[in-house]
This record gives sequence, C-alpha cells and structure tokens, in this order.
Amino acid sequence: MPQKHSKPTKGVTLTIGPRKGALKDIGGSQSDHWNNTLANQAVSSLWTVHSDDATLARQRNATVEALIGIGPKDELEGMIAAQLLAAHNAAMECYRRAMIGEQTFEGRRENLSQGSKLSRTCDSLLEALNRHRGKARTRSGKRCQSPAMPNGRCRMHGGPSPGAPKGNKNALKHGRYTAEAISNRRRILGQLRAAKALLRFTTGALG
Repeated sequence: MPQKHSKPTKGVTLTIGPRKGALKDIGGSQSDHWNNTLANQAVSSLWTVHSDDATLARQRNATVEALIGIGPKDELEGMIAAQLLAAHNAAMECYRRAMIGEQTFEGRRENLSQGSKLSRTCDSLLEALNRHRGKARTRSGKRCQSPAMPNGRCRMHGGPSPGAPKGNKNALKHGRYTAEAISNRRRILGQLRAAKALLRFTTGALG
C-alpha cells in the first residue's frame, strides 16, 4: 500500500504586542494581549442564554470589575482569578437550575451535587491564590499583595515561619535518645531476655 505522507506543518507567526500594561489591573500582566485574552475568557464563562442586551452588558462589566477587584499581580494570579470567576458562575447556574419549580428530584439532586463540587473548586482556587501571595500582612494589618517567594513567604514582610526542620535534626548530637534508637534498644533487650529465659529452661531440662 502506498504510504500517506502527512502535510508539513506550517509555521505560525506570532506578533508580540507592546508591553504597556494598561490593562494590568485585569490580568496581572505587562502584556495587554494577555490581559485582554484573559478578560474575554472570563466573560465567555458567563451563562447568557436568557440575558437581554442590557443584562449582558452588566454581566460583562461586572466580570471585568471582579477581576480588577481580585487584583492579580502577575499572569499566574490572573489565571487563578479567571478560573475562580468561571467556577463561581457555573456553581451559581447549577444552584439556579436546582431551584426551578418544575425541576425533577433527580435533576435537583444532580445540580446541587455539581454546584457543591464547583463551590469546593472555588475554595481550592482561593486557597491557591492566597498561598501564591503568601500570608504576610502589612503594618496596616492588610494582607500583602506581593507574590510569595518559592518557599511561600513574602519577600517584603517575611510571613509565617516554616518551623523547625522535620526529624529534629537541629537537636541531634549523637542520636542516642532518638525514637529510633530507643526502639532498637528495647527490641534488643527483649531479645536478650528471651535468650536468657530459653537458656534457663534448657539448663533446667538437662539437669
């Protein structure tokens, strides 16, 4: 059979826009291409089947204003913020469908189940956002908005201490009193007692 040759893949030419960051409050990036794309993705997650023009405009504006309110400081925070809004919109739509008067019992149960899962997704995304930002606070008591370092602490305010290293290595000198060493000594002593008892029994039997 003659072999079919796949067509060569054409190269894609990308145009990198100016990095002015005029829309940085929306997507957290210096690239407005990214910020605009992220805003459109968040807006596209809206349920707009029954929305008229005025309602649709309010929904779109509210979505962008919500992104600004979350205040992403980099692209990663922008992604989490957009996903958070999408999960929230989907959860509320599930709850709305569950409350329809003509909804069947199975339909209500399924929509409530999906809404609950989406609500947990929102919690996970919010936790991820807070973990990325760190838990440090400024002198005014507000949460610091600067991205956290790789260890989870704020580069400006420190944040919570990671605590002592696991295994208590700071206190280790000779290892005589570690849990492992104590357990080994007890095991050896138990074996010695058993051996002595066996020796006494053997000696008594021969005598």
